[in-house]
Amino acid sequence: MGTFEARASNVQDYDTVPVYRKRWFFNLMLLLFVPVGIVIAISGDVYMKKSDQVFTYAPATRIVVSLGFGAIMLSNLVRFLS
Repeated sequence: MGTFEARASNVQDYDTVPVYRKRWFFNLMLLLFVPVGIVIAISGDVYMKKSDQVFTYAPATRIVVSLGFGAIMLSNLVRFLS
């Protein structure tokens, strides 16, 4: 398994995962309000469901995605303020 691949989770039931830890909410926050998405990624696992199995994003994936969106946010902020 590579560094960026999803990992099997010890969570058995996807419905017990808090909404703010689900993939759709994480992606929505990265698009609408980047700081919240970054905090979610840094503070813990992000869960997804595929074929009735629950997986988590690999830590490297969460960090790379957060850094990428953070860089985009900062570049837009600098461009806006100048």
